[in-house]
Amino acid sequence: VIEKINVDDVSNMQLRFLDYGDSGAGKTHFAGSWPKPLFLSEASEGGWKTLVNMDREFWYDRDTKPEIWKVNGPKEMSEAVGEIYAELRKDPQRWLTVVPDSLSLYTDTTLTQYSGSYKDGRQLYGALGIHVSNIVGQLQNLPIRNLIYLCLAQDPEHPEGKPALPGWPLIPGQSKKKVPARMDAWMYHRVQRASNGDVEYEIRTKPYNGYHCRHRFGNRLPDPLPGTTYRVLEELLGLAPYVRKPSNGPARSFAPRPQPISMRAPVAPRK
Repeated sequence: VIEKINVDDVSNMQLRFLDYGDSGAGKTHFAGSWPKPLFLSEASEGGWKTLVNMDREFWYDRDTKPEIWKVNGPKEMSEAVGEIYAELRKDPQRWLTVVPDSLSLYTDTTLTQYSGSYKDGRQLYGALGIHVSNIVGQLQNLPIRNLIYLCLAQDPEHPEGKPALPGWPLIPGQSKKKVPARMDAWMYHRVQRASNGDVEYEIRTKPYNGYHCRHRFGNRLPDPLPGTTYRVLEELLGLAPYVRKPSNGPARSFAPRPQPISMRAPVAPRK
């Protein structure tokens, strides 16, 4: 069936985002504020613990906990994607957001598991590129409203006598450019810690200090974003608020509450 897009109505459009930055920059905290998220967390990475200790006032709905599935390598990721398809066929509202976290460590694990099958480095990285393309394609086609990929950052380089190399998501090979090209936005997430202990989190939507960023939303996304929660995006992009659909009784909107809009507003402490 050919999907036909109404360009005059963006209130229910799907979002495909990539958020990249250093460890501790606030990426998982940001993704945890999206509606009904399922995290596909790389098994060796402990970022999911941010969700366990996250102040539920930052959740989209304080009564709906994020779900976390630990994934170890390509076999388990493929199985997880298949299970998500099956669950969404039974209950399209089971999740509203899927969060692969993080692509950097997932590709490291995949390289390690593939290394015994390929003696030639070019074949190894070629196989990794094919796998990343396939798994991202499957994720992109999930019947889910939101996808937000998390990734570490490859810092810009300034080799002497040569052109500067920009910062990209930390993904091996050409995937670091091909994966962002599939996104509605890829953004650079940074944290600044002052000497007095104050912490400021910031999401850049345009190139910043050598880090590549871009989006497809024209003037609707300022740089930097005026906040680090999904509700900020919802307001900026004119998206319809999500409505909880209980098994019995009338549907109701997720509980509205004040949200931190200023970048410099205090955020929930991380334990």
